[in-house]
Amino acid sequence: MATPYENVAKAILIKRNELSEEEAQKKVESESFKELESQVFAVTSIKYAVIGISKQIGLTDSEAFDFFLAVINGPEDAKIFDIVKEKINGFTEKQELNVLSNIHDVWVKDNSSEKDFNEKVEKEQLRQYAPLELI
Repeated sequence: MATPYENVAKAILIKRNELSEEEAQKKVESESFKELESQVFAVTSIKYAVIGISKQIGLTDSEAFDFFLAVINGPEDAKIFDIVKEKINGFTEKQELNVLSNIHDVWVKDNSSEKDFNEKVEKEQLRQYAPLELI
């Protein structure tokens, strides 16, 4: 089994780096967190996903912190996952969109320098700055 972070990292390695599933799995298992994160750049989005989920289901700050640590470091059977699963039962579409909006809005804020903006213009990726509703 793998942590949620490792699952995300593996999926990114397959998609973005065009690695096979076996190659991606080997990287996830053999590289340090720092080495892996330097290739996948996922921790910030995961952090804001955890924050968004935590807000939507009413986790305490302590529970949200435990949730984040478990998502990144495990263990896969951390008690906090049971708490989240119980509270997330019945998650509405609106709550899901609120979590996605939380991730997107922070990404836009973190990537809104003039340099980043100009790179997005050159790559014709300005849609990434659009409100979530339009994306």
